[in-house]
Amino acid sequence: MAPHVQTFPSSQLPSHIHHLPSNRGRKTPDGKPTDLARDCDLFSFVQFDCRIERPGEQNCPVICAPVKRFFRVCPTKNGGTFTAETTSWEYLNALTKGDDHDAHGPGVQWKEGAQTGR
Repeated sequence: MAPHVQTFPSSQLPSHIHHLPSNRGRKTPDGKPTDLARDCDLFSFVQFDCRIERPGEQNCPVICAPVKRFFRVCPTKNGGTFTAETTSWEYLNALTKGDDHDAHGPGVQWKEGAQTGR
């Protein structure tokens, strides 16, 4: 059985990334707490959510819709990195900054599966 994963609102993500699962602190290479927007590279990819239109019927169509996911890769003090899935947080930030007109996310140019510029 997989271990329990704590759930929390996406608005709390920036404070949750400061601690390892062991409750030890997590720092950037310069020893400061990690700031998702400042310290971490943004990546995205597209998954597909597929549904069988009429289950139980032979040869019925499968309808798939794209779902864009965002995540950040952040450096750590020991030279490694950690990854945080940030999809909800990115959209929450876009709304609080007034960028809700951008259907792709918070006012930046997204590149599928590639690092974005800052």
